[in-house]
Amino acid sequence: MAMDIRKSPMEDFDLEETKSSEGSKCCPPPKATGLIIGLIILVLVIVGVVGFVLNNQKGLEITKSAQGEWQGVFLTNGQVYFGHVVKENANEVVLENIYYLQVKQVLQKSQDPKNPEPQTEQSISLIKLGEELHGPKDLMRINRNQVLFIEDLKKDGKVVQAIAEYEAKPAAEKKATSAPTAPAVPTTPEIPPVE
Repeated sequence: MAMDIRKSPMEDFDLEETKSSEGSKCCPPPKATGLIIGLIILVLVIVGVVGFVLNNQKGLEITKSAQGEWQGVFLTNGQVYFGHVVKENANEVVLENIYYLQVKQVLQKSQDPKNPEPQTEQSISLIKLGEELHGPKDLMRINRNQVLFIEDLKKDGKVVQAIAEYEAKPAAEKKATSAPTAPAVPTTPEIPPVE
């Protein structure tokens, strides 16, 4: 009886696989694979964070497209500007076609014989930005932390009506009258201090 001393097919496979893995470096060692996977995850996290930040910053930016809308921008120093908010984000508010209020104190003779002291009245004027001595452009970038609030103005409000009347005038007439004027608003007399 002759014994067949042949190798089994499985032994041949294991032997060839061992030889090929020892002879050539086709696969990186396990530590390098972990490092590569870690770098890929890090890159994906960075891309995700940058995308999130840019998307949120874009979401904070508001652009008014309606040309007919007028806004009042109230600042922390008490100044109010009226115009079109064309851009608003976390850093600034950009205003175009700008008007602002100017209050003048006017002394008038009293017509009351009992109280001959002159009375003080306020004259409120709406001034178009750009007619000042320093000649600014009709565009203003306002630091966001200086803005208290922004209001949308009604079309039938006195400020919007005064602006509409001023803008309806021909250019030559606009130069003659620098800005629309609101009617005088009487003030209450000062109350003397109590001693």
